[in-house]
Amino acid sequence: MTVLAPIRRTSRSVTDCPNGVGHGVGIAHLGEILQGRFDDDGRLTHGTVTLPYPRKSSTARFRAHAEEALVVVPHWRSKARRAAGESLRSLGVTAGGVLEVSTTIPTGRGCGSSTADVVASIRAVADSFGTTLSAARTAQLAVRAEGASDAIMFGDRVVLFASRDGHVIEDLVLAVPRLEVLAVDLDVSGVDTLAVPSPVYGRLELSTFGALRGLLRRALIDRSATLLARVASVSAEINQRHLPNPLYDLMVDVQRRVGAIGVQVAHTGTVMSLLFDPTDPDTVLREAMAIRLLDAAGIHRHWHYQVGS
Repeated sequence: MTVLAPIRRTSRSVTDCPNGVGHGVGIAHLGEILQGRFDDDGRLTHGTVTLPYPRKSSTARFRAHAEEALVVVPHWRSKARRAAGESLRSLGVTAGGVLEVSTTIPTGRGCGSSTADVVASIRAVADSFGTTLSAARTAQLAVRAEGASDAIMFGDRVVLFASRDGHVIEDLVLAVPRLEVLAVDLDVSGVDTLAVPSPVYGRLELSTFGALRGLLRRALIDRSATLLARVASVSAEINQRHLPNPLYDLMVDVQRRVGAIGVQVAHTGTVMSLLFDPTDPDTVLREAMAIRLLDAAGIHRHWHYQVGS
């Protein structure tokens, strides 16, 4: 595991808190476009590329005070509390404060609810002291706070992210190309990401991940929804062997029947998506057909959104 870099601290106090109250936001995602193990300066590291879902988010509000106690509302958001504590220490602050967190993200579905809480909290603490932490530093603090993190702090910029180590394996710089997404929720009990074991991939699978990494670069450069969907589909197929999703076979069948360009999975959650090309004049019809097939199969929790640029 990568040792996280030390954070340079400068002494601060509550009197250095120019904004009084700080605010922060962390967006949701819908799972992974790509998940596997990748070459990372000569060693294999578990990495993910997430599919952003900016329609849902967590928001945080932080007010520092001279006492060292750190209070979070609601009290059970322990990861957000740890994130605020890590942020205060990184800023060299010995004071405490009150952190209020709210969210529109469903929990336990693989949509990054805890990471969104954590990122929003880190940003709120920094904002209260009139500063903004880089995405890379935010990622380090997030992993310290929750053990594993998604890459939502990078916004719409695509990165191959070492989710348990807190660093970027490869910064692909660009945003995902435009995609039409039809997301589906299994409507089963939630998933604890940290409780899910890391898959042990075979040699052929590891080789395929390297090829998918190259295909992902090409998809971003060419702005190709079709190539991006291919990456997501092959990644989903490989990870189905290790982290089986009971909806997978149904979604693949619906994809083929309606002509969707791919399938995408939240590998440590309960959501999956069908991917469509927004430039296809038949996309609206294809999505409508997919919804009818899903409803007929008893899958009624689905929603549509567009992502990318």
